[in-house]
Amino acid sequence: MILSPRSTHLLSVLKDPVRLTILMQLERRPRSAAELARDLDMPYDKVSWAVRALARGGLAELRSAEPGPSGQTIQKVYGTRHSGWAQLPPILDAIAASAPDEAR
Repeated sequence: MILSPRSTHLLSVLKDPVRLTILMQLERRPRSAAELARDLDMPYDKVSWAVRALARGGLAELRSAEPGPSGQTIQKVYGTRHSGWAQLPPILDAIAASAPDEAR
């Protein structure tokens, strides 16, 4: 079986593990990179970069642009374009557990 171009693209966009974490959070509730950074206790620049990469890759989408807490900046709120992201970690863990010890 050969992966479809769409599946290959999806895997290439998900190459950074933080991106799947972000997609699972966005699937629960759309939010801005600042909110995600706070919720995930991660640096804003890393989260912002990952959200932009997900949007460029077609896995996340801009839902709204709202005034930020200060009223001066615009905060972009993102959501997922697909559902089911939370199903991937258990599948990936099961595959990883089946690998020989030296491959882990």
